[in-house]
Amino acid sequence: MIPDLLTRKEAVAIALKSHPSVQSADANIRFSLAQLKQYESGYLPVLSYNAGVSHIEGAFVFNPSFPARHQLYNSYTTGFQLQHTIYDFGKTSGRVSANRYLVDASQSDYKTALDNVVMNVQLAYFNILQIQRVIQVNEEAVAQSEKHLLKAQAFYSVGKRLQFDVTKASVELANANVNLIRSRNQLRVAKSQLENAMGIRPTSTYVLTDTFEVHPFTMALDSAKSLALNNRPDLISSLARIEFNRSLVWAEWSQHLPTILATGIYTLGGFNFPLAGRYSAGVTLSLPIFQGFSVNAKVQQAKANVDVAKANTDVLMQ
Repeated sequence: MIPDLLTRKEAVAIALKSHPSVQSADANIRFSLAQLKQYESGYLPVLSYNAGVSHIEGAFVFNPSFPARHQLYNSYTTGFQLQHTIYDFGKTSGRVSANRYLVDASQSDYKTALDNVVMNVQLAYFNILQIQRVIQVNEEAVAQSEKHLLKAQAFYSVGKRLQFDVTKASVELANANVNLIRSRNQLRVAKSQLENAMGIRPTSTYVLTDTFEVHPFTMALDSAKSLALNNRPDLISSLARIEFNRSLVWAEWSQHLPTILATGIYTLGGFNFPLAGRYSAGVTLSLPIFQGFSVNAKVQQAKANVDVAKANTDVLMQ
């Protein structure tokens, strides 16, 4: 709901609440946080439960010297399996570290989205005020041209002016009307731009408050540059993405390294109840020997992404 008298602060508040770019940036934060939790779960053990029953029926040969015997029985199994990664030589920690940088980047992207929305709303707001002032000027110009035309017609009727003066005044009035129509059309477009910047489509009419708050800017250029390089959220996000991709390089290369797993299994099984129980526990060392060069390709891809992130950061700093 938009108020009948819309102030600049109210327009900004509506945009921060309704604009889809802010909602998208907020969703990206939640996505990156969920992805970080997903990789952090690699530090925790995995417990699974399974149960099954099978029906077996048919002819079985127990001894070649005797004919086949028809057998019919059910088999029952149930149990738990606990698996925990003891050490994976940086596979999990590398991805966790990388995704922490991704969380930082998404949070900075959210701040960038807020800044862009505020900037676009204020530009659109002041653009409407500017066009409204232009419309006032054009309306005064039309009124003045109408007076000139009436005066020229009056002087022409008594023989004190030429027909050329009447024609000239008519052309000036026509041009003034064209300028007025153009500025009114620009106002319609400017209102659509403001509504787009706010992320809403109001059905009621509204009026902007014609107030201007001017704050003097006295900061030196070098100080402004330094402040921007240290505080711009889009630059902070870009730097975080460099570290994210650097961490991914190690995470991908670590796929060459072994993984040490601890496994514990407890099962119950048999053909009749009560079922007999048994358990097993052990440690497994898994070492990938050849993976079709897929790991090397992922490492090269991660390195290329580092170069892309660096180049994007350089462009942004410039």
